Amino acid sequence: MKRVLAGVGIVALVAVIGIGTAKALMSGEAPHAAAEAKHDAADAHAAPAAHDSKDAHEAPEGEKKSILSHLIPGKDGAHWGYEGSTGPENWGQIAEANKACASGLEQSPIDLTGGVDAEVSNIALHWKPAEWNVLNNGHTIQVEGKDGGYATIDGERFDLLQFHFHTPSEHTIDGRNYPMEVHFVHKNAEGRLAVIGVLMMPGGENPLFSTIMEKAPKEEGSASVGMIEQRGMIAPIDGIYRYQGSLTTPPCSETVLWTVLSTPILVSQKDVEAFQAMFPMNARPIQPVNRRYVLRD
Repeated sequence: MKRVLAGVGIVALVAVIGIGTAKALMSGEAPHAAAEAKHDAADAHAAPAAHDSKDAHEAPEGEKKSILSHLIPGKDGAHWGYEGSTGPENWGQIAEANKACASGLEQSPIDLTGGVDAEVSNIALHWKPAEWNVLNNGHTIQVEGKDGGYATIDGERFDLLQFHFHTPSEHTIDGRNYPMEVHFVHKNAEGRLAVIGVLMMPGGENPLFSTIMEKAPKEEGSASVGMIEQRGMIAPIDGIYRYQGSLTTPPCSETVLWTVLSTPILVSQKDVEAFQAMFPMNARPIQPVNRRYVLRD
């Protein structure tokens, strides 16, 4: 992929429609961009005041701590779930820290249909084998460890923190859910997050996913999964969607650069069913795109 949209330009295109961006979109890739560009940036739904500063993507120290503490869902804060009084429709009312879940305008997940065709900068994965633990945290199966490498996304380094699973997939394409989705969560030096989403479907064998499901505790707790190569959970990167969004669990912080691969990985039906036996449904419903642009390459 050629690097046509680079640096903060990608995020600016996705999150805030400026004059330069409008001109680029009006070149033929997005017919409706001209009408959108008439709106003043101050009125744009996807442009909170903080985005106007040079520190647009750097959260205050207190917020960074809150965001990172919630990378392990359920680690602290008010109890939340996926149904009933603690379900997604009530997340914003459960705790003050979760207000973005109800009022945010750059929420995730979304349906990726209708992306703007663009030549987006490639992802360079510098992941490496590491000793990992597998955690059942009551909301998902999460694999976490130290020094698992990093990814370079749009010229920035993001260190890999953990990866976890959802069923069905949280993102959809043309309104279609896949049976599962894995999220690789990364963080850069300023505390900004980048998540790589990979769709999953039955139809093959994936030794890494099989190992994870074999080792995963059936009840809340953790276990060693040993030395693993996390690249086993990702397909060749031959097409991506990219947009600015949020965590898909409370506090729903809008600090995430999302990259979702268009090619799913194949896993065994048996392993999908093993996950679903523990978590029958742990996916947040689709959120409005609002004034954002989704880039597709």
